[in-house]
Amino acid sequence: MAHGFLAVDAGNTRLKATWLPEEGEPGVWHFGSDAQDELLALIERYAPDGAAMASVGHTDTRLVESLRMALGGNFLLLTPETLLPIRVRYDNPRTLGIDRKATAVAAAAEWGGSRCLVIDAGTALTCDVVADGEFLEGSISPGLQMRFRALHEFTALLPEIDVKPGDEVGPAFGQSTLESIRTGVLRGYMDEVCGAITGRGHEYSGTTVALITGGDAPLIMRRLDEIRCRKSRYAEELSRTEIVYDPYLLAKGLRAIYRHNENEI
Repeated sequence: MAHGFLAVDAGNTRLKATWLPEEGEPGVWHFGSDAQDELLALIERYAPDGAAMASVGHTDTRLVESLRMALGGNFLLLTPETLLPIRVRYDNPRTLGIDRKATAVAAAAEWGGSRCLVIDAGTALTCDVVADGEFLEGSISPGLQMRFRALHEFTALLPEIDVKPGDEVGPAFGQSTLESIRTGVLRGYMDEVCGAITGRGHEYSGTTVALITGGDAPLIMRRLDEIRCRKSRYAEELSRTEIVYDPYLLAKGLRAIYRHNENEI
């Protein structure tokens, strides 16, 4: 039986389980909110050495107890009181989201000698600065789909649309309502991402590594590649930063936090 770790991320819209083996490729599964049977089946299949769960919303106590029993107690549920291997320089560290803590821990563990910008492109878009083993500061704004949905829900006539990773950016301005919404939202979103990476409009500078993760990360990476291939205003500035796509960043952070607390579990 292969050794490895199971990371469970209960997000705003779905539950994701990630298998991190000591050797070989990770595995990822997406479930709805009621995923107890599926998770127990994964535990039976892989027999992980340990597991951790992060929840950004309401925690299903029945699910937590089932996982703890199935793992023989080798399970950690992250809470605001969970000890971290990094320092959080936040006015109130308890209010920093569990998911943001986990990705910051992973960034510090893998890129300890660099000033990192962690961009998590999910339901919300978060941009967090991590350096010298510390979470320094960050920002939170609506994610891509939330922006499209807001235009539809807070106006009388604008339709709700969707953008997929393979869609073209389109012209600078649209010649139809759908084109105008698509280009306006997507370009604004990417301007925010590029501004965070390059430090435009921010006091901090010197970011050497930008780590991109989350459900919309592939779309961001594709757009960044397009921007860097063109003579755009961001291209030269972006070239100064190493940009890395890591779909397993949160899971790696959960594993690092579990190991930091392993003697207390």
